Amino acid sequence: DAVLQHDGQGEGDGDGVEGGGEADGEAEAHAREDMKEDHEFHLSQRQMNWTCESLEATINEKLQLINKLMKNQQAYKSMKQRYELRLEELEEQLSRTIQDKTALSRELEVIQTELESHMAMGDVSSVASETVNVETQTFTNPDERAIRPAAIPPEGASKDP
Repeated sequence: DAVLQHDGQGEGDGDGVEGGGEADGEAEAHAREDMKEDHEFHLSQRQMNWTCESLEATINEKLQLINKLMKNQQAYKSMKQRYELRLEELEEQLSRTIQDKTALSRELEVIQTELESHMAMGDVSSVASETVNVETQTFTNPDERAIRPAAIPPEGASKDP
């Protein structure tokens, strides 16, 4: 910042004629105006620098948030895939369990029908021996959970020997 110094004497052509004071005042006014413009320019520059720094900080925050969002999105996709696979596994397991239950229900109906027919005929001894066979001999399905009595033929097999 330039500071105008004035010693009270005019800057004329040195011949001592009046009129140099007017030029002095005008130069002083220009100098003050220049100083004011310089000061305003520097204030404006500082304001722009502060604004740029503020914008840069905001941009950096937003970039960090975007990175965090992308990581969260990847984690979400991974978890979603994992849970979808687990859901498929559970649905398959449920389907197998329902099939096993249905097969066991059919087998139970067959046993009940055979028991009723034997009871109706009065053949209690064969019913007792089949009951012993059912309780002592078992087969397991691939999941090793469902038990098939030996007296019951597998599905699709003929009931007659």
